[in-house]
Amino acid sequence: MDALAFVHCKSPPSKYLIHGDIKPSNILIHGGIFKLADFGVSRLRGSEETSKTCWEAGTLMYAPPEHMTVASRHGRARDIWALGCVILEILVLLLYGFSDPPQVEIFEEEREIFGDGVKAFSSTMGYVESWITKLWEVAHAAKNIYVDESDKQKALLKLFNVMGTMLVKNPSDRITAAEARYYLASSGESRNERILMISQRGLNYSDT
Repeated sequence: MDALAFVHCKSPPSKYLIHGDIKPSNILIHGGIFKLADFGVSRLRGSEETSKTCWEAGTLMYAPPEHMTVASRHGRARDIWALGCVILEILVLLLYGFSDPPQVEIFEEEREIFGDGVKAFSSTMGYVESWITKLWEVAHAAKNIYVDESDKQKALLKLFNVMGTMLVKNPSDRITAAEARYYLASSGESRNERILMISQRGLNYSDT
């Protein structure tokens, strides 16, 4: 989250970077630290979310709902959606572990069946929501081998809340990377209205 917040943050001369292809294979682990890699399709932007560049690259499975519109334009919210999908896959792995076959692979295969050959999260949200509901119940009850301490469970539930505000249909309603980083690092007692909204929203997918 720190890496995405950094590249999304404007700095002189008032430009920011859109990664454009966030997916598991572009997130590396070195020394126990996650690192964002492969900026081959990234684009530098000098305005807010008003880029006139159409969706041209990236991985379809992690593409946001707006990529399917005729007048598709993308800003930083594109990266937010993609990272939300990756976080959801991480949550599947954390809660179910390395089962045989891996649940994260079953999740992908079943999305392909549900989507008639399309694995994209944005095209199968009806099915994805059922997995999210199931995962939320498991995480909330801490009935798993990875999250068996109260502090870890709280951190996991906060991650769910952030993921929920990333996978929102309207790009302008999605959380920013900076807000997500702040929320995850906060004690949960923040008075910031936007952060309070994240806490209260939880897993509400009524608008997706």
